[in-house]
Amino acid sequence: MGELKSLPAAREVQSRLCALYPAYDIAHMPAVRARSAADGGRSEAVCAQFVGNATVTGDTYRWHVDADPAALEPEACGGLGGYVNGATGRPLFVSLLVYLNAEWRASWDGETLFRDPDRSTGVLVQPLPGRAILMVQDVLHRASAPSPSAPAPRYSLVWKLLFIPPEGADDPPTLVRAEWGEPARV
Repeated sequence: MGELKSLPAAREVQSRLCALYPAYDIAHMPAVRARSAADGGRSEAVCAQFVGNATVTGDTYRWHVDADPAALEPEACGGLGGYVNGATGRPLFVSLLVYLNAEWRASWDGETLFRDPDRSTGVLVQPLPGRAILMVQDVLHRASAPSPSAPAPRYSLVWKLLFIPPEGADDPPTLVRAEWGEPARV
């Protein structure tokens, strides 16, 4: 997985993200294991640069967040952590989820589900070939299992990124761009 970022396709994705978000330096999260601040250090939090998924029929998947900087001990994560994601002047934890199957039909299921517990609503995203989702890492989500008619696992790759705002930035970092209009709420 560590070799992925040196591949031409990965460099192309990185360069497109940088063009889309020129106000930020975009970096991969450091690959570290650290004690979780969320439970007083009783469990371990893992920060990975890439995560590969192969969801299969019959599996069950839990609701989760990819990472929450507020739950990480800053000294164990290279100075990251101990703050709310999106805090002014701090890196924004972002995941890029890319669906990798060359073919995927709606009847094969395997969607990614997003949930807003405060509103009791959600959104599902079909894993269409070449589709990508850019999301903050602390959004609640999970995979759903492919249907028995799916001919193969549903493959995806998650890039764990940091959107680093310029020094002295006055606004909190965000994935939203003004020219796109008001963001939809889940």
